[in-house]
Amino acid sequence: MEGMERIKNIVEEVCRENGVDLVEIRFTHIPGRSRLEIFIDKLGGVDVEECKRVSEKVEFYLDLEPDLIKGRYFLIVSSPGVDRPLKTRKDFMRKQGLEIDLFLKDGSIITGKIKGVDKDFLYLQKEGSIKKVKLNEIKEGKQRVSI
Repeated sequence: MEGMERIKNIVEEVCRENGVDLVEIRFTHIPGRSRLEIFIDKLGGVDVEECKRVSEKVEFYLDLEPDLIKGRYFLIVSSPGVDRPLKTRKDFMRKQGLEIDLFLKDGSIITGKIKGVDKDFLYLQKEGSIKKVKLNEIKEGKQRVSI
């Protein structure tokens, strides 16, 4: 979809200018009600002010090209939330120092604290030792939440 590709390019540029990563874009269209959701993040997380800045800039640029989204739409910019699956190297990098459950493609699960990420490996601290896991063997990770 050509329009969606243009929207993605606009959002990526705004994110770059504001020092945040674009995690995901969701566009849903129901007659009379379109919704553009943008999820952003960075190392250490994003705050409300960063979401607001990105939202205002994206809205400004989309208003310059009214044919990209026909009619009225809701624009929502937020962080992806703690329940979002971690799948990419960048996802794991943003969660360094946090405890996660790591689901591997072979069906096994490892729990530990992310100590580092490089080009090919994720390093988890588990029971006092460091476990080295190949990124291409990971199905997904989930951040553990303690209350």
